[in-house]
Amino acid sequence: MAVGLGFRDVINPDDDIAKPNLTIAWGPGKLAGCYSATVFSRGFPPALPAPRPEARTSLRRRLARQLVLAACCLLPAIASAQVPAHEGKAPPISLRVVGGAANFSHYNALEVPFWRDALPQRTEGRLRAELTPYDHGGVRPEDLMRLVQLGVISVATVPLALIASEEPAFLAPDLPLMRNDIANLRAAVDRWRPQMAKQLNEQYGLELLGIHSYPAQLLFCQAPLSSLSDLAGRKVRGAGPDQSDLLRALKADPVIMPFADIRAGLRLGQVSCAITGGLPGLETGLHHETRYLYALPISWNLNAVVVSRDTLTALTPPLAAELLEATRSLEAMMWQATEKATEAAPLCATGKESCPPGLPRGAMTLVEATADEQAYRERLVRENVLPDWARRCGDGCREPWNAYLGPPNGPAFPRD
Repeated sequence: MAVGLGFRDVINPDDDIAKPNLTIAWGPGKLAGCYSATVFSRGFPPALPAPRPEARTSLRRRLARQLVLAACCLLPAIASAQVPAHEGKAPPISLRVVGGAANFSHYNALEVPFWRDALPQRTEGRLRAELTPYDHGGVRPEDLMRLVQLGVISVATVPLALIASEEPAFLAPDLPLMRNDIANLRAAVDRWRPQMAKQLNEQYGLELLGIHSYPAQLLFCQAPLSSLSDLAGRKVRGAGPDQSDLLRALKADPVIMPFADIRAGLRLGQVSCAITGGLPGLETGLHHETRYLYALPISWNLNAVVVSRDTLTALTPPLAAELLEATRSLEAMMWQATEKATEAAPLCATGKESCPPGLPRGAMTLVEATADEQAYRERLVRENVLPDWARRCGDGCREPWNAYLGPPNGPAFPRD
C-alpha cells in the first residue's frame, strides 16, 4: 500500500507556466515518457546575483501547473511502490520520503538508518520508507511542500532558508546574527514551533513532524578581517534573502551560489568569502581556499520535516502516533549531531589536537568577536536585519513575533 496519493484542489488553470523540458529522474531509475518543467531543473549557474525582494515572483502562480505535470509522472511510480503482504497480515505501508542534502553528514549518519532500519523495526514492519536526498532526486527544495501537499511525496525535509523568499515567517527563529549559540537557537525554535505548525496546517494542509538545524553557518574568507564591517566591497556567497539583505547592509556584494560550487567559486575569484556550514565547509575543502574563519555564527540552517494530513489520516491512529513519536526521536538526534559538529568546526579549522578523529584539519586563523563586535552585531539586527525581514514578512507577522520571539525573549517587531 502506498500513502500520499490524494490531490488537493490547489491549481489555478490560469497560471502561466514555462514549457516542460526535462525528463524526471527519481532514484536509480527514470520515468520514461514523462516531462517536468524547469521546476525540476537540477543545475544552477555557478554564480548569480542575489535577487532583490521586488524581483521575486509568486511561487504558487509560477509553478502550479508545472507541479501537476510532475505529479502526473510521479504518481504512477509511487503507486507501483507496493510491498507484498505477508500471509495473514496487512501489507506494509510504503512512504515516499525526501530527506536532507546528501552532502551533509547528517543524511548518511542519521536519516538513512532512521528511515531504512529504525522506523520499520519500531513499527514491526508496518511502515517502510523509500528515501531520496533532495539534492539527488531532481526536485528543487523550493517545491517540496507543494509536492507533499499534492501527495507526490509523503514526507519531506524542507530547508527553510531556500523557501524564505516565499515564506519568510518560517525562518523567524533563525534571522542572521540573532542566535550566537545552539541553546539560544533551540529555545527560539521551540517558542516558534506552534506558529510554524499553524501556518503549515492552514496554508498547506501539512503537519509538522520536526524541526532541526544543520551546523552553524560560519564566514570563511581569503583576506584578513577583524569585523563584519570589513566585508564592504567583497563578493560574499550567501544563502537566502535574509543573508543577502545582511550582506547588502554591510555594503558587501551578495552572490547566490550552490553549496557544491563554493570551493570552485573561491578558487576562480567569483567570491572571496563564503557563508556556509562550518563543518560541511571544511569537509568540502574550504580550508584549502580560505585562511580566516569568523568565530560567531552568521545564522544556522533550519529544516522542517513535514507530512500531509492525507498521509496521516490514511494511517491507523496507533501507526500515526508511532510515526510522530519516531520522528521526534530523529529530531533529537539531529540536534545532538549539529551541536557536536558546530563545536568541532573551529577546532578543526585551526588544526587543534582536540579536533575529533577523522575530520579534516586546517591551519586557519580564527577571528574572535570582541565586545565592540558583539555590540555592532546587535545594532545590525536592530537597524537592518529585523526591519528588512519584517518588511518581507508583513504586518501579519507582528503579533506572532511579539508573542513568541519578542520581549522578554528578544526585540519587538519593528514599528512602521
